[in-house]
Amino acid sequence: MFCFAAAVCGVISCNVGNYSPDAVDRGPVTLGFGIVGGSSTKTSVNDDGKSVSWSDGDKVRLWAVNSAGVTVIDAHPFTMLGGFGNEAIFTAQFANPMPEDTYTYYACYPAPLSSDGDILKFSLPANQDGKASGGADIMISGPVTHGALKPLGKDSSSDFRMSLKHMVHILKFYLPEGSNGLKGEGVRKIKVEMDENVVGTMSVDRTDPSKTPSLTDGGSTI
Repeated sequence: MFCFAAAVCGVISCNVGNYSPDAVDRGPVTLGFGIVGGSSTKTSVNDDGKSVSWSDGDKVRLWAVNSAGVTVIDAHPFTMLGGFGNEAIFTAQFANPMPEDTYTYYACYPAPLSSDGDILKFSLPANQDGKASGGADIMISGPVTHGALKPLGKDSSSDFRMSLKHMVHILKFYLPEGSNGLKGEGVRKIKVEMDENVVGTMSVDRTDPSKTPSLTDGGSTI
């Protein structure tokens, strides 16, 4: 079973504030949040070809904009702590707690190559591992409003949860065992050629996952 992430764009319909996460104050503290949605927001296809999981070391980038419109968390990496049923917990170390306020949060996976305001640019690679892992599956959350992230203790969990939306298609196909005509030889590499560009640099509007992404510097072969 092989899975590839591809952008079929014709089909898929800062200011830094006073809060300084890296400044030594009252910390360090651990802040975290949950990503929910089961298989719809996970990144790597398992060996059974059906179930999917987050991979160890996966990092989600998080932004937080306060009620004054100031970005106080700017694409900070949160690392997967563990998975519990349909939820994965992501945490990061900060020097001090967040000030109480109402925030608009945005999240994405993987880390973007760059950003220009609300437009995030990602690399959708031509060389993939057949499991759509390693950052090939691009996802964003859209805006989510919530209070400050609370410091997490040993026995506490975050009350903040969000979900992510896939911005690429996952193409899946199988080679039936014993009928591939290769006389028992293993398959190490597969090349897929499409009629349009499906890999390259993808630009996504973080404020609206429903908007069609654009693709530049593209190629038609995975």
